[in-house]
Formats: sequence, C-alpha cells, structure tokens
Amino acid sequence: MEYFGIDSDNKFLVPILYFMDPRQRVYWLYLLTSTVVAAAIYLIQRRSEAQGENSEQGLLEFLVPRSIVNHRSARTDYIYFVLNAILYSFILAPFFFLYTVVSGRTFQALAGYFGQEPPDQPASALATLAYTVCVALALDFSLFIAHYIFHRFPLLWQFHKVHHSAQVMTPMTVYRMHPVDDIVTISFTVVIGGLVDSFFRFFFMPNVTQITVWGLNLLIFVFYIVGYHLRHSHVWLSYGRRLSNVLISPAQHQIHHSKAAKHWDKNFGFMLAIWDRAFGTLYVPREKEQLEFGIGEEEGEYSTVFQLYFTPFRKAYGIVRQRLRRILRAG
Repeated sequence: MEYFGIDSDNKFLVPILYFMDPRQRVYWLYLLTSTVVAAAIYLIQRRSEAQGENSEQGLLEFLVPRSIVNHRSARTDYIYFVLNAILYSFILAPFFFLYTVVSGRTFQALAGYFGQEPPDQPASALATLAYTVCVALALDFSLFIAHYIFHRFPLLWQFHKVHHSAQVMTPMTVYRMHPVDDIVTISFTVVIGGLVDSFFRFFFMPNVTQITVWGLNLLIFVFYIVGYHLRHSHVWLSYGRRLSNVLISPAQHQIHHSKAAKHWDKNFGFMLAIWDRAFGTLYVPREKEQLEFGIGEEEGEYSTVFQLYFTPFRKAYGIVRQRLRRILRAG
C-alpha cells in the first residue's frame, strides 16, 4: 500500500522518489494524466459561450495559476510534504508488517474455529477478479470510516483540521495530513484490509492474489490515472448527477473542503459515493459552484509548518483539560 513509503538507504531522497514510485499518489504519470484531463476541460470551456469572459486566459495560466502555486498556503504544503515524506519513512514502516500479522492471525483463527483450511488449489480468474475488487472495497470503506470519525469526534478533528486548513489546493495538499491523522487512518486500513484479506482467502482459496499494475491494486491504479489530482485543485470536474451517486468526483471532494456551511461534513468518500449515501453525507452538486477553501477564522493558526505539527496537540490538550474539569466539577 502506498502509505508504507519507499525503500531507500538515504531517507532524505524519499521525497524525490515519491514522484518515481507508482504506489505514491504523486507518481509522475498520475500528475501527467490529471494535467491532460485539466487541459481537455480548458479546451471545452474555451468553446463554451458561458466561459467567454475567461477566453483570454491561456492554457498555462489555467493549469498553473500563479495566485495558487505561489500562495502562502501552497508554499507551506510544499515544505510540509518534504518533511512528512522523510518522517513517514521512519515511523510508518511497521504498519506493513501489522497488515501481515492481522491477516495471518485471523486466517489461523478461522482455521482453528472451523477445524480445517480450504484446499490449496490454483485460483480461478473469477476468484482473482473478485479478490481484487474486495481489496479495493476494503481500502475504500476503511478510508471512509476513518475520515468520517475524524469529522465526528472533536479531539480527532483537531488533527484532521490540518488538511482542511489549506486555503488553496494543489496536488501537494493531499499530503497536508498530520502524522496522527495518517497513523489512525492507516490503522483502519490495516485492520479492515487484513480482516477482509484473511476471510476471503479462507472461505475461497488461500493462494489467491489480486490484479496489480506496478504493485498497485488495479482499481486503485485506474482511479489514480483518471484525473485523481483534480480533487485537490482549482479545476472543477463533475461526473454528473447519476454517476456522482456512485463515484466521488473531484468536484465533490472540493465541496468537502468548502467553507460554506451547507458543505460541511459532506462527501467523505475516497473513490465510491455509496458509503456517503448510506450514512446520509452525500452532496451532489447540480451545477458548478463557487468555492472558498479553508476553516475560516482559525486559518491563521495553521499558516506555518510548525503550526501544522503542533497546533493540533495544543487544541486537543485544551479539549481534554476542559472535559476533565467538567468531570471533576460533576464529581
């Protein structure tokens, strides 16, 4: 999984290697395909009468607006990405082994409970395809649940607020995540993914493997290559009302970052919108909406890299202290 980083003897090279590893979201090919999709959107808008007032804007300025890439928030993202990439190469590696442990122990528990393991036989093409889909669904659901919980619990929200504090969005904003946020999210993906993996292998066939492209689940790869980076960008791309009830479009994720009250706590999904539909948090735009990103009055407390790391701890401590005082008073 991409969260587990890149093997490198020199940890300070890791941020550069991110752009060369297909398991990482900023792999050069994903950036390129997103750029191609954005360019296509630009050409379509140029031909639309509704976009006539913007007809003088050139392609390069549309793709890389100076007001965004040079924004203070974006510059903070660039530095934060480099520091986090180096930090994560040290602290997140153990989660790779935890996934193996969870999957293996669950498989052994099932074998002990049912008394026998399934026959060791080659996996069919259908089983391989089904397993590939199940792995992708497990990852998608675990990311949704973790995301949902971070918004629902005030203590966790202090850490997730780091991501939402971005006032402009670029592909680097996807890495504007507090280490606590990532550790909790990865824990969900490891546990849920490990359980799904062991159940599937036990009840179907133990040696089944998923379809991968360069070590990445096929469905995740497709998701990354069809404009993934427009989610954290200024480029509006909606899938339309019908498809947006199934898949989370870049426009829907941008809405998730919106300051507008009607957009709060909407569209938690990573790939699929079905989880948001089930939890009543889906928001499908009828037309293009003008959005402002950020968290309002608190943005000034998240404007530097130092603040991104330590402000959540200060605010979380304040919440814990208040609750302890209430408990002591009530007692």
